[in-house]
Amino acid sequence: MEWLRQHQRQAMVSRYSLPTPAHPIRMKVITWNVGAVPVPPESLLMLLEPAEVEQLHFIVVGLQESKPDTPQPKVSMAGMTAADKRRVQGLSVLMRDFSMALGDEWLVLRHEQLGAMQLTVFCRQTVRPFVTAMAFNRERTGKANHMGKNKGGIFFSMRVGHSSFSFVSAHLAAHQGEDYLERRISDAAEIFRGTFKAGSGRYDVANEFDHVIWLGDLNFRFDVEQAGGVPVEGMSHEEQWETIAKLIEAKKWDQLFQADELYMNMREGRVLAGFTVLQPPFQPTFKLDRAPGYKYKKQRIPAWCDRIVWRSLPNCVHEIVADQYRAYDKMGVSDHKPVSIIFTHEPRSRLVTVERPLLATQEIRDRGVRILVQKINVKGLPHMDQGKPPDPYLCFMSTELFGSGVTFKTHHRTRTDHASWDYHELPTLSTIWQKTETVEMEHLFVRVMDWDLASDDLIGFAVVGLEAAASESGINFEVPIIKYGRVRGTMSGTLQVRHLFASL
Repeated sequence: MEWLRQHQRQAMVSRYSLPTPAHPIRMKVITWNVGAVPVPPESLLMLLEPAEVEQLHFIVVGLQESKPDTPQPKVSMAGMTAADKRRVQGLSVLMRDFSMALGDEWLVLRHEQLGAMQLTVFCRQTVRPFVTAMAFNRERTGKANHMGKNKGGIFFSMRVGHSSFSFVSAHLAAHQGEDYLERRISDAAEIFRGTFKAGSGRYDVANEFDHVIWLGDLNFRFDVEQAGGVPVEGMSHEEQWETIAKLIEAKKWDQLFQADELYMNMREGRVLAGFTVLQPPFQPTFKLDRAPGYKYKKQRIPAWCDRIVWRSLPNCVHEIVADQYRAYDKMGVSDHKPVSIIFTHEPRSRLVTVERPLLATQEIRDRGVRILVQKINVKGLPHMDQGKPPDPYLCFMSTELFGSGVTFKTHHRTRTDHASWDYHELPTLSTIWQKTETVEMEHLFVRVMDWDLASDDLIGFAVVGLEAAASESGINFEVPIIKYGRVRGTMSGTLQVRHLFASL
């Protein structure tokens, strides 16, 4: 099998050798629950401001309740140029209008539908040569997941130069109350689980890519008791509605944000752990009269249902900045308002010279830079089979550091929710690179597993950024162990990146 490993490594030239735009990349991400009605083109154009579009390189549009089966006027292709026909081929009616409004400087990278959901990614022609490694997947959730009528997620990933991005457009379970909150959290975890099928099959979406942007009608509501500071037991729906409406009227955004279910549960590590959520600088976007402005219907308690959150790997956190977070109050077609954020991405300065990976296994052992893990502790692990503590062990992996399919493992511990491995129990991690600077740009992924006689189970992932790990003292780290967006424990330890000759 050595010849196969060499072939795989030969194909895996460092991603930093890929052509990369010389300028920062700006992408606009839009989410909108269109309310199961046809959308007039003039409404859609409110999402596109010409001066703003001129500065963009990507536009990502996630729609919910777009009801592709709702009768709508067919778009005639009469009079279209051949280029126009190619650009709109296969798009929904709604996205055809959007594409035509953007003009021939833009093309569609991907358009996918799942029931009433749509995800469309537009790219400016000038940056298309830098886009590679595109992939997509869809995951249905909820009781009707086999029919896929309403809830679930659509996933799209791409590499732009040497940076990777993924987008998850989701529609989670609706309605107010603890049971519905748990369904939303479960839906998000189910979508995470489904993203394993879209990448290498070794990671979920939060660990496979430099940057993950999650958008959609996430349907998280306000904890009325937390918002109002009074018990809700015995309160009618109307009284709860009034509690939130008064806070909205008084523009108590900080108070509402502290009572926002999404923020509260992200902070507690119960959903989308490790993602960043901004406090919306606008009024709750649901549930409204289908008219411009903000007039809330009493049928549902107002909420910030429509959200955009994101996560970056540790070494990539400072590459991306979010601004112009806004809702579109003049849009009156739906009972939701569209929401958008513009992300500016500027990758860190990369190596001046790009090395090629070592090919032969013996070369790697003799010349590859090594990661010396000196100690690792895990604690707070969940109980697994039949409510018993797990038998944890660790798997160290990274396609960028070790090559495809390579994993280093420890021995397992027995029935414990906290465990330690010392230097002599941990494998020496030999990378396929000869420069410590190359290794410091990457991340070490640690999969925490529960050993079992029949089939081992995943406990969660931990990610360690290796920036500055080649320093004389190495790095100390403490990171969460996360599975499908939920915190499942904590990992801490010490490691150092060393060249072979430096370690002799």
